[in-house]
Amino acid sequence: MDVNELLRRAAHGHGPRTALIDGTTTVTYTRLFATVLSHAHALRARGLGPGTTVAVCVDRSPDTVALFLATQWIGAAYLPVDDRIPPARLTFMLADAGCDLLVLEDDHPDGAALRETGTPVLTRSGLHAAHPGGTPTEAQVPATPGPVAYVLYTSGSTGLPKAVPVSAANLSFFTDWLHDTYTPEEMANAAFTISVGFDVSFAEILAPLVHGGALVLFEDLFRIGDSTVPLTSLANVPGNLARHLEHHTLPAGLKVVTSLGEPLRVELARRITAGRSLRLINAYGPTEATVYTTHHVVTPDDLDGTTTIPIGLPLPGVTAEVLAPDGTPCTAGEPGELVVTGPNVTAGYLSAHARDSTAFFRRPGAAHPSYRTGDVVVRDASGVLTCLGRSDRQCKVNGIRVDLQEITTHLLACPGVANGHVAARETPAGTRLAAFVTATPEGTAHPEDIRAKLAAVLPRYSVPHDVLIVPALPATMSGKIDEEALFTLLARPGADTDTAASAADSGADRIEDILARCTTAPDPASGHHRLHGLTSLELIALRRRLLHEHATDVPLREIYRCEDVAALADLVRRRRGNARPAPAGAPAEAPGTQACGVGEQNIWLADMLAPGSCGNNEVYRLTFTREISADRLEKALRDCVRDLPALRTAYLLRGGQLVKEAADPAALAFRLGHVPADGPRGDAAATAVGRRPFDLADPLKMRAYLLPGRPTTLLLVIHHIAIDALAVDVLLEHLENLLLDRPAPPPRAAVGTWRAPAEPDALRAWWQQRLSPLQEGSAVPVPPGDTADRRELRLTGPAHAALLATTRKARTSVFGVLHAALTTVLARRLATGAVSLATPMTKRSDEDRQVACLTNVVPLVAGPRTSDTSVPAHLAELRHGLLETLDHSDVALSDLRTFQARPDAPLVHAMLAEVRRPAPGATLFEAVEVFTGIAKLPLIFLFEDRPDALRLVAEFVPGPQATAFVESVMAAVSGEIEAITAAVTDH
Repeated sequence: MDVNELLRRAAHGHGPRTALIDGTTTVTYTRLFATVLSHAHALRARGLGPGTTVAVCVDRSPDTVALFLATQWIGAAYLPVDDRIPPARLTFMLADAGCDLLVLEDDHPDGAALRETGTPVLTRSGLHAAHPGGTPTEAQVPATPGPVAYVLYTSGSTGLPKAVPVSAANLSFFTDWLHDTYTPEEMANAAFTISVGFDVSFAEILAPLVHGGALVLFEDLFRIGDSTVPLTSLANVPGNLARHLEHHTLPAGLKVVTSLGEPLRVELARRITAGRSLRLINAYGPTEATVYTTHHVVTPDDLDGTTTIPIGLPLPGVTAEVLAPDGTPCTAGEPGELVVTGPNVTAGYLSAHARDSTAFFRRPGAAHPSYRTGDVVVRDASGVLTCLGRSDRQCKVNGIRVDLQEITTHLLACPGVANGHVAARETPAGTRLAAFVTATPEGTAHPEDIRAKLAAVLPRYSVPHDVLIVPALPATMSGKIDEEALFTLLARPGADTDTAASAADSGADRIEDILARCTTAPDPASGHHRLHGLTSLELIALRRRLLHEHATDVPLREIYRCEDVAALADLVRRRRGNARPAPAGAPAEAPGTQACGVGEQNIWLADMLAPGSCGNNEVYRLTFTREISADRLEKALRDCVRDLPALRTAYLLRGGQLVKEAADPAALAFRLGHVPADGPRGDAAATAVGRRPFDLADPLKMRAYLLPGRPTTLLLVIHHIAIDALAVDVLLEHLENLLLDRPAPPPRAAVGTWRAPAEPDALRAWWQQRLSPLQEGSAVPVPPGDTADRRELRLTGPAHAALLATTRKARTSVFGVLHAALTTVLARRLATGAVSLATPMTKRSDEDRQVACLTNVVPLVAGPRTSDTSVPAHLAELRHGLLETLDHSDVALSDLRTFQARPDAPLVHAMLAEVRRPAPGATLFEAVEVFTGIAKLPLIFLFEDRPDALRLVAEFVPGPQATAFVESVMAAVSGEIEAITAAVTDH
């Protein structure tokens, strides 16, 4: 069925039904159709239609679906673009596909560069602004069929990706198959978890549309546990399904699971189907044959096997041949290349450099083209196919086909690389890529530099996990590169190393084994895993492994002092038996679900440096205007934990990387505690619960206690790592809505996702070196109570006008200039050893926010206390917040992204000198994040930007040292703003 006819029937036949669910947002079929018509009207007004191509790079939202359907409505080809694709690759794709328009997210970090590619750019807000005054009718925007439905790119052996144009007829054939294969019950609430750049996303979008079901949007598979919607359908690659099942179960109401993109192992199929009455479908298909070519419904007999689930039979109307190298048909049980012919096979590649590909051919008189898949399969006596692997230099990574020769081509173009080879290996976590490199005589090649170069031109899934510099590429007897020999360099050294069979050596072997699991590759010179040069996360992973596997707690500073693995093994023997009990249910190190930001890494590292510390506890006393029962409070707080994932997120080390994973709220036992007494004893009890430390591997990041007496008063204890990912006012607003039975708005953007991890270790080491000589007494003491002093700086008149002119010329924001000024001042103070302080900066409105049903929200001081006197107090403990002035969510993400995305801006040239010494690639925001994570202080800066004035306010715990420091900083910031203005003007 034609997609436009499908949409029309769904809109008229299922109008009031829910078509899309995005968090708390629901879109009916009627509303979806209206949005599609409005988008189509706006696109057609720009001259787009049949024969044109529209590239779309927007965040996953209802607009993702509406834009795809709008391009189909006007007959244009749709090119979906994952926002993680490097700008260089995206620029090539836009030119190669001859794109006529790029629809871009407003705050896309590479927006400025993409506007210079020559392809017209329309932001998502600009698209909505171009809508007609009212919703256009079908008569005003008639559907127009086009030749090409969508264009997708696959890897190419030449180093350039290949464009595959899928025709409208191809897609109509596939849509009919979706209708015949799935049922309305299975598609009632179908999860949308696949990347938009993966062709299976079209199956996810169209299958519920065919049956009048709802498409439930998720950022990825690992967020389905947050859903309050009973999911009925799920599709994803086996690797992701396996990772999800390591720590979670699949939703209880699932009726169908579709595995795709990679071989489905029998063991995983058993885990998916265990105790469930669902259909498990194993689907197979190359991009060149429109999503799926074969499929197989898993049977009980399949689950009794020992290897791989079959890929099944071809779709009706599709012919699947198994051919020998000479082109003759293979007999049953004989492996050969799979060649498919049918209405799902596309006409060929769009890219000029791939049009002469021999993969496509047409037999004389044939109605449809044929495609050589390059996959080796075997057919059984009943015709069922099983995939055995590839016949070329291609593999699947997370279900996406990757050409190893393409990666090798870019690898050989990296500076300092004389020769190289890229290979793939299967691991329990999925396919892992490794690049092996020989260096030029100058010896300038470095693994991290090579990975950075490859990441600039390849999609993330094509960047090798491991890069190893080797003296030479070993060869087999036939002269081919010996991949088995190469992979031995990435494996743990064997037991036949030239060492004496002593207890010491045995201990060193065990340390080597742990290092092999905490790090990525051994030192090629020695064949051993390195001890020096580990990242902070790898060191923490090593320490935790020693704790859990050897019952030995070795402080980080003692690991630092070990000269080699043998010395560490000796240290472990001497300290064995001194370990603290490992936390119950400590997680195994396995593939993670989401990377952590720099701020989260810093907070986590501070906790690891001071085990048992309460220094990151945020304590708030909430007083209510009315009496609220304990049961009602507990339910509302439990719902907050359910609705706000930051409050139920575990921070785990997996493969040497810090990751975060939101727990299933149904599996958590949140309870409201009670402080048993009033008066001095009650104060002591409240202090004790406020100081009780959190275990960051435990998901719960909030505790709550009801204080005795009236009015109703609540003590909230929240770990700062959760507040770093969720502004406190979001939590309080949500709690208020729950208590007042008001509809809760969708949670605002998480502060912790402002930026991805980048070079934190070099920065952290540099700041720690600067902080180490300072005495504990130099930190500003935190007195009890919640009093605060303030100092204010105002810029008005000509100074303010000059500031605004600076922001325009430097292509940044007022926030960016203030951030630069404040960071530079603090960096200079620290560089001279004059102060051990740093601070965040945030934004506020004229009046402090106040939650309607709360009369008083008071932040309390949980510390200071330290269990290790060798850790400076300012490093481990100092923390003081002022809730009334914190509103992180008001800081525009675009401010930060604009500031960071312009490395050539004069502002950055002028102001990064102080912070780039420790890490040449650092941004100001990175420096402050690392700085703030190490030296916590009782001080916060706020700014208020008005049309005619700028106000900068410092609020802090009063004291002679603090007051003098703040006054000097405020004066210096004023001078620094003038210096920035002058520097930009001169530039």
